[in-house]
Amino acid sequence: VKLKLDAAPGVGQHVANRTSTEPMKGNSNNFNLQMGSGNEEKGSDAGGGKKGPSEGLDEKKPLPTLAALMPTFGTTAKISGSPSRDHVDGMEEGDGTFLNTKNNGIDGTVTINGEKADVDGLNASVRNDSLDATITLDSAFAQSSPYRRALVKTTVGRIAVRGFDVGAFVLNGDVRAKRVLVDSLGVDVLSDRRRPPNPRRPSRRTPQKWIADLGRSVSVDSVVIRSGAVVYREQRARHPKPGVLTFARLEGVAVNVRHVAGRRRSGSSMTLHAMAYLQDAGRLDTRFVVPLDAPSFDMSFNGSLGPMPATSLNAFIQETFALRLDNGRVVGIDFAASVRNGLAQGAMVPRYKDLSIEVTGRGAKGILGTGGVVGEAARDIASFVGNETKLRADNPDDGQTTPRRGPIDHTFTPSETLPAFLWISLRGGLMAVVRQ
Repeated sequence: VKLKLDAAPGVGQHVANRTSTEPMKGNSNNFNLQMGSGNEEKGSDAGGGKKGPSEGLDEKKPLPTLAALMPTFGTTAKISGSPSRDHVDGMEEGDGTFLNTKNNGIDGTVTINGEKADVDGLNASVRNDSLDATITLDSAFAQSSPYRRALVKTTVGRIAVRGFDVGAFVLNGDVRAKRVLVDSLGVDVLSDRRRPPNPRRPSRRTPQKWIADLGRSVSVDSVVIRSGAVVYREQRARHPKPGVLTFARLEGVAVNVRHVAGRRRSGSSMTLHAMAYLQDAGRLDTRFVVPLDAPSFDMSFNGSLGPMPATSLNAFIQETFALRLDNGRVVGIDFAASVRNGLAQGAMVPRYKDLSIEVTGRGAKGILGTGGVVGEAARDIASFVGNETKLRADNPDDGQTTPRRGPIDHTFTPSETLPAFLWISLRGGLMAVVRQ
């Protein structure tokens, strides 16, 4: 059967011919739909067949017109795949679907927050209601900025979408899917603190603002992140290499990812569970609950960090500060906070033993950064003073069973990114305990 909706009268979208065939019993090898009364003895030149038998037909009831027989595009869109508006002649088609199966290599640019970023590669394939893609994205625009800017490189080994509603996307741009799998996600962030800060502070978006700016509804049952990694590098002045924080073996699941375009009220919330290993040593479990349609910046988050050597953090600390952790072990850290209208409030409970620091002087100005006996003596004194007067070595203290709690109390500012907002909120609670 060949299907072609040409310029004949009736409703519906134009659908190009497809090569698929199906066996059909009849008195002709062509199936012709056209306007007519149903009383012709012969078909037109386009069909050429004879009038079929009329047994069982009600002669008093008129036959339906072609317009009444023609399904609307909304009906045909419910077919798995639906007609593709971007049909390309000569391209191989997927089995049992109107969609073309495509594999494209694309080099070009995309726009991130109004600025261009390089796309190193994008490969995608579509079959039935599934989409598979690989992405490499390099925000190299940051390299050309004279001001402080994070350089972000993102790679995705594979994105697989199941239960994708092509009809809803073609008709009104809505994104509906049952499951999205993001495999081998890699995010590498380099913050060059040697550059001067931008005198015009950028305005960052909250999660609610970000999804509202999509301008379309989103309904995804679950988003699964598998085998991911996030690396944060910070380069400071007078330091030969950047400090590195690593979140390795990242796994995550987000459920109930739903947003109604134009709606600005709290409804059902998206819940994200994520697990990673900080510095590939301590297991970090987190949970975020975000009402995506809320009129203000609202969310809640909580989590826990498992046991790890405190010295594992030196890969970041000693390259960004003039000190390093000389000893100590993290027993565990628990935290929980709620964000209402941009204000994060909660508590952090860090538990650790035998924490001590050593002043290295690396990157420091003045006597701490000088060489020789004088500089070494100054650093030894600074380490002793810090350990004895400014640092709490244990939590809970020796002989105590109840650990100290540090308050989380931080207000979001438009110049903060979401990761920066979370880190500053947690840092306040942590330092309230570690410092005496």
